[in-house]
This record gives sequence, structure tokens and C-alpha cells, in this order.
Amino acid sequence: MKSKPLIFNIYALLFLAIAISIPLQISMIYGHTAQELGSIYNKMTIFNIMVIGVSLYNFYYCFTASDNVKWSFPLAIGVISFNNSIVLVYGNDFESYTVILATLLFMVMSAYFLLTHDTDVINHPDSQWWRIPRRFSLKERVTLHIGEKDIDMGDTFDISTSGAFIPYQLNDELNLFKGNEIIDFSIGVDSPVHCRAKIVRKSCATGVYPDGIGIQFVDMEQTDRIKLQQKLFSSRMAAIM
Repeated sequence: MKSKPLIFNIYALLFLAIAISIPLQISMIYGHTAQELGSIYNKMTIFNIMVIGVSLYNFYYCFTASDNVKWSFPLAIGVISFNNSIVLVYGNDFESYTVILATLLFMVMSAYFLLTHDTDVINHPDSQWWRIPRRFSLKERVTLHIGEKDIDMGDTFDISTSGAFIPYQLNDELNLFKGNEIIDFSIGVDSPVHCRAKIVRKSCATGVYPDGIGIQFVDMEQTDRIKLQQKLFSSRMAAIM
């Protein structure tokens, strides 16, 4: 799936609206203005604050399509239902049927989110293609460091902020690597980027990609990360020009 399902953004906005609605309701009931935030806060109960907290958690987890929604949604159902039951028993500012209806509606919407096919993608990280950083067709010299030995691996095929693809120069290079092996690399001649990277795949030519290896950066100093960002930014600007 190349883009995040729209339902995640819709529910993120829903939870943001719930969080904002608490102080807004207090403001309207008691006639407070936006400048009277202290007075609004003082009229919040601990349960109101808990509702705001779980709503903001769910806003973040929905927006990022995190699998944490598996526990944060049930938590939100419990907290919001408990808060509404307190309002139902002790509150005088809302009609009973509106509180019950709002609670049931929230439960149904939460159940739909957790059970619909559109959100099943959270159980399949390999299908979350929108998380993959953009790759840039950038040719940078790669040097492999094994002990005291440096091996010229030729140029990268493409690079992203999280990894790179390096074509084989010789068939013998295939035997240099093992899957999931972590190796030290330098990328680039001018202002080289030093990093440790994991061999995540060894692949034969497919589509526009030649035979080569895919590496994932696992350890990189902040200065090297900045240099990598600068190389990618320069490549992006060159493509625009």
C-alpha cells in the first residue's frame, strides 16, 4: 500500500476534536473566554483530563498508523465511557439521552476502526510502503571496510535517508556478504559519510535495478547524518533544476 489509508487521518482528527471539545464545553457552559484558560482548567475534573490524555494518545497513534491503537482504543473506550457515566449520574448540564447516545456512538465508531479491513495494515508492516523514505538516484563511491582492508564497491544505484542499493561490480562480491550481516561502509569521496549498515537483501536484476545488495543504515554519527542529508538535498535540487 503506497499511501496511508484515509481512515487513520479521519480518526486522528476525531480524537483531536474530542480533546479540544472538553475545554470548549466548559468555556461555553460557564461563559469563559479564551483568555481565561486558568479558570477553564480549574473546572476540569481528573476524568476530563484523562479523556484529553487518551484522546491525544489516539490522535498521535492514528496519525502515525501505529499498532499501539490495539490497546489505546480499548483504553479510550474505557476512560471515555467512565467519564460519561460520571456526567450521567452527577452532571446537570447535559441531557441523559445525549450522553448515552454519544457513548454508544463512540463505541461503535471505535469498534469499526479496529475491525475494518482498511486498518488491518497495522498488522502487516511489510505492506506499509508509505513509510519507506524516498530514494534518490545518486551515484556515490562506496568503500567497504573489513578490518584493515578497504574494498572499492563502485557507485551506489540509489540512496535514501535509511539505506542504499549498491550494484555488484563482480560476481565474486556476492560471496563477501551474508544476510543481516553488519559491515562498516564509507559513502562518497568528497565529505564521505561513514556508517555501519546491515545487509538486508542480495538480489538479482529486476526492473531498473541491477544485481546488487540493499543496505540499511543502523549506526551513523549525527555529523555523518547531516552530510547524508546534504547530499540528498543537493540531488533533489539538481533534479528540480
